[in-house]
Amino acid sequence: MADDLARGRSKITFIRVHGAELSAQAQHEAEKLNDDPVAPSLKSPIESAITLASDIGGAIDEMRVSPQDRQQAREDEAKLHDWALKARKLAETL
Repeated sequence: MADDLARGRSKITFIRVHGAELSAQAQHEAEKLNDDPVAPSLKSPIESAITLASDIGGAIDEMRVSPQDRQQAREDEAKLHDWALKARKLAETL
């Protein structure tokens, strides 16, 4: 989504509607991770996952607020790519 937005290949309405769904899902996952009891040995990875989910939701919200800002979309795309790599590495450790 960020790549398409940065290249001007997405409609503003699509970004706002689909972005709202994605952002809400990321925030919901962060809430679930925060609310569930975890073993002490998993506390640090879970905290990292909560931070990642919150950051991802925030980046998506930035795109929703300013879908015409291609530079912001490029920056968000880079951040989202980095966070996706971190999330994969984190998942591999669990």
